[in-house]
Amino acid sequence: MAYDSRIADPQTGRYQRLTPRGAALSAELVRLTGPDWGPGTTIDSNFWTIFNNGAGSGVALSGGVVTLTSGTANNGEGNFTSVRKARYVTTLTNYYHACANLSATGGANTTRIFGPFTYAAAPAVQDGFYFSYNGTTSTLSVNAVNAGGAATSVASGSFNGEVTSYTLDANMHVFDIMYNMSAVYFIIDNVLIHKMAPTTAPLSSTMTLQCSAACFNSASGTVSAGLVIWENTIMRCGSTTCRPQSAYIFSGGNGNVLLKRGAGTLQRLVLNNPGTNTNTLSIYDGLDATGTLKAVITNVSTSGAVGAFTEFNMDFYTGLFMVAATGTASVWTVIYD
Repeated sequence: MAYDSRIADPQTGRYQRLTPRGAALSAELVRLTGPDWGPGTTIDSNFWTIFNNGAGSGVALSGGVVTLTSGTANNGEGNFTSVRKARYVTTLTNYYHACANLSATGGANTTRIFGPFTYAAAPAVQDGFYFSYNGTTSTLSVNAVNAGGAATSVASGSFNGEVTSYTLDANMHVFDIMYNMSAVYFIIDNVLIHKMAPTTAPLSSTMTLQCSAACFNSASGTVSAGLVIWENTIMRCGSTTCRPQSAYIFSGGNGNVLLKRGAGTLQRLVLNNPGTNTNTLSIYDGLDATGTLKAVITNVSTSGAVGAFTEFNMDFYTGLFMVAATGTASVWTVIYD
């Protein structure tokens, strides 16, 4: 038998790669979203959006952990999602990491979900990947949803990883989901539970996702189910350093321009020709001026010098749209990716 000296990850099946010059290819972990909850008992609303509905439901911070409770009402729920999205960069891998536990393993008509996903109408999932726990059957599943469609779901007993089944208890465990366009890996306590791979369609219509979790009922009951989240974050395996795009805008006068659809980073603006004092440049995260306003630059004729540049390093998620208005337009070079 031939000896294979290559170093491989037994969970992903990937080998360590070297350049033709013998340098190792490595990737640093960069946190994209999922900061601390905030001190004390108040969840920081600048970074987390929380919601609850029904008697006994809640989202509460105490002792450095967040507890979601469904309450006992029909369709009762507690959920959260990160305000900031985790941008996905083609060819790289994003890495969701959570420490969590169930407050109890039972709970008829209850479901607990957590992972990198976006909501449709919460707690329904629009896009992304998640662990789910059915309190009626006490069954753990792994899931993927594309554009609000039916979930691709695999339950314990049918896993294809290092184990075929997994029984979740009420202790804290480490949950990881590594995802890119070609595969999604579900890992618990460093054990590969399941690998999903797309066939004729992507597993998710977008890979730019949020840290999310929900605890909810499908009918009224006597048990209020709980999910305790200790840590919850999404990281990128690798840097976004790349050769950027550039655009020369508003040389023909005021107007608007859509520079990119989807997520990216506005790196810097370079002033080529100052406009009049009243001229403004408005920058939106969106596909038009109904997007989220991120910055307004004005009075460049008196404050800006030709060749001056402004560093932004600002992520956007829906698109990059700019509007020049009032007076004589300034001319800009935009550097972005």
